[in-house]
Amino acid sequence: MKQTRILIIVIAILLIILGIKISGVKMFKQKDEVTLEQIKELIAKSENITNYYCESEGDANALFKSIKRRDNIKVEEPSETSSNNNIEYIWINDDENKVIVVGNAYHKDYPNKKIAIVEYTDSYKGNYYPRILFNSILKGLKKFEYKKEENYNGYNCIVVNFKDEENNKVELWIDKEYGFIMREIVEKNGEKTADSKFNYKFNCITEDDVKEPDLSNYAIEGSMFNK
Repeated sequence: MKQTRILIIVIAILLIILGIKISGVKMFKQKDEVTLEQIKELIAKSENITNYYCESEGDANALFKSIKRRDNIKVEEPSETSSNNNIEYIWINDDENKVIVVGNAYHKDYPNKKIAIVEYTDSYKGNYYPRILFNSILKGLKKFEYKKEENYNGYNCIVVNFKDEENNKVELWIDKEYGFIMREIVEKNGEKTADSKFNYKFNCITEDDVKEPDLSNYAIEGSMFNK
């Protein structure tokens, strides 16, 4: 009777160990099943998030300093180090295809007024940074590799790599809930050349934060088309 009990206990332990191993294999396969198409779908989710603020740091400052979005209105502030350092900010209304570029430079004919450009164009429509960044990576880097899941800056992220034939690499941290790229590390010839961080806050933008600029004290230039 005692031997039977011992045998039952041993079998139970073996079954538990086997169950853990099987579970481990399943978990590994589930992680390994993250595909490029799933990453594309995850990135696309970010376009449906309509209230957020993003401030960049590190090498991302070459592109923009901050972005605000509420509904279909965006306010983008270029970095001081970007090629648009004469622009204070860009106000974009996707519903009306209206774009206002508020500048830092003064008008040559009105020395007391800075320049603002008003256009009606759809060239900025759907201009969401996560998709732009991701598409630019896909063009040059063909090899996709899923790495892991990791908590970054308080967000549960999927970490993936993209490589080219010369083993240049871009590593991305993509938030699982919102689909935003939270961090980008670029390596060339085995050396890190850029580390860009994107600090997002959600559901924090009010209507006042993205209201249409008052241009009464600006000299207005530019074209108005496609209205």
